[in-house]
Amino acid sequence: MRVLVLIVAMVTCLVSCNKHREAEGIYSATLTFSLDTVYVDPGAEILFLRDNLSASNLSPDKSYLINFNRSELVAERINLDQLTLEKKIQFEKEGPERMPAYFRAF
Repeated sequence: MRVLVLIVAMVTCLVSCNKHREAEGIYSATLTFSLDTVYVDPGAEILFLRDNLSASNLSPDKSYLINFNRSELVAERINLDQLTLEKKIQFEKEGPERMPAYFRAF
């Protein structure tokens, strides 16, 4: 009886291991990506890159990058078609129009 249980367990183990190997072959795919480097002319200003653009977002038409400087409460509007810093938008630190305390991104 013990031999029969041992044989059934071994067969089950072999069958389950065999199915796992077949499933790995089904999901094999290639990964391709491209990397673009963009040089932006900031003019006389210095762009805020300390947070690695973590508080930035693209405009809906993807022609502008809005980068937010949390420490100075300034949004930098970068034109991606002309690769220039278009303008800086200063937000208030206090008052009714101030930025929220835990602002993350646009």
